[in-house]
Amino acid sequence: GSSGSSSGSSGNSGGDWINKANSMLPASFSRLFNGEPDLLVQKICRDIKLIDYYFEMGFAPYIRYTEKLPKQQQQSNDKNNSKNNKSSSLHDLFIHKNPWSTNKDGSIANEMIGPQAIQKFVHIVLQRMCTSNIENQNYFGKNIMSPIIPLYNKNKN
Repeated sequence: GSSGSSSGSSGNSGGDWINKANSMLPASFSRLFNGEPDLLVQKICRDIKLIDYYFEMGFAPYIRYTEKLPKQQQQSNDKNNSKNNKSSSLHDLFIHKNPWSTNKDGSIANEMIGPQAIQKFVHIVLQRMCTSNIENQNYFGKNIMSPIIPLYNKNKN
């Protein structure tokens, strides 16, 4: 579609995009950015490790959230985690999954509204870098996800 492509029309300011991103489910929001993949651009994104940087950007709120856990909770998780020599932040990610619910009632704090929208944009960028590109999908699975999957499987039970 042409959503977001004309700069002067209503609904395209930063605040409007944040509101739109936060009001839509991820799959619906993602459909606003459909189009034919550009395999050359996708290859360049892989070669210059842009995929890696966007993944790290997507992970950042979760890592930051676990770093803000009370010290007592972090130490408890570190003790449980020390047997495996894995990153405490990655381990905690699968125990404390929601950095967005920061108010006592579970609602999203005002300071997290922008980051939550940016998170959706980051996920879409990663999707678009891998759409119809088996080499990028394999790269993502092998180089980015493989260190994380054992942590996820361990904490599923």
